Amino acid sequence: LPSGGFFFSTHSLYLRGIINHKSIKMKKIFAFLLTLFFVSYSFGQDAKKNVYEVSYLKVKTGFDKEFESAVRNHIKSFYKDENKAYLRKVTQGHRSGEYIWINGPMKISFMDQKNKKRADDWDKNILSKAELKESSIYRNHPDYSSMSKSESGSGKVVFVRGFKQQNWKTTFHLLKRLKDVSDMSEGCNPYNVVTPIAKSEGEPDFYIVRHLSSMGEFDEDDLFDNKNCNVGQIFQNEMSKEEREGLFQMWGDNFEVIYSQFRTLVE
Repeated sequence: LPSGGFFFSTHSLYLRGIINHKSIKMKKIFAFLLTLFFVSYSFGQDAKKNVYEVSYLKVKTGFDKEFESAVRNHIKSFYKDENKAYLRKVTQGHRSGEYIWINGPMKISFMDQKNKKRADDWDKNILSKAELKESSIYRNHPDYSSMSKSESGSGKVVFVRGFKQQNWKTTFHLLKRLKDVSDMSEGCNPYNVVTPIAKSEGEPDFYIVRHLSSMGEFDEDDLFDNKNCNVGQIFQNEMSKEEREGLFQMWGDNFEVIYSQFRTLVE
């Protein structure tokens, strides 16, 4: 575009025509770039797949095998590469014996997508064999989750512990510190930190979902795999005695365990 002084000192219709033409062209280009920016920004936001739908189902007596088969077929038919779903069974702990249908990770927009065939198959072939007891939406938090590459943390078994917390600021500090130490260690089983989007009455404030390969890997006194994980050594090396004691005291004062459960993947 011309300089400001040239623009305001020009009175020729010819020059004003050129200026107006260029101005209009630049406005169109600017509008296009602005639109492209917002489309790209919106897509980037929508592409974040950190939402899960979790449903508890109680299968009718004697229908376990038929129910599991119906769920496998449902997943093959309606959940491709873009959207994931899988089935787990609570083998020990809170709600033992019930199945858990987990839809995700997905975009929040997937919840609004209507698919009549998928809904009909769910009602006809799955809910005919089980009672839907509860369903909620959860958000995974990568900033506080430690997805370390442990050979033992395949996720065939997960240990889920629900916590009630006293102060969110303290909670975020402790979970971030825990992630930092876990990320520095070698061989620690990976875990996710998950919170309910719409918290029901009496529900935990957040969950730690620890990925295991078998029940035998679990140690009741540790969030991590004692055999392969050197997190204790890192705590010793990275923090002073006062800081370690303060961290453990904060953890004990801030968190209360609501319930725990083991979930086994149904393949």
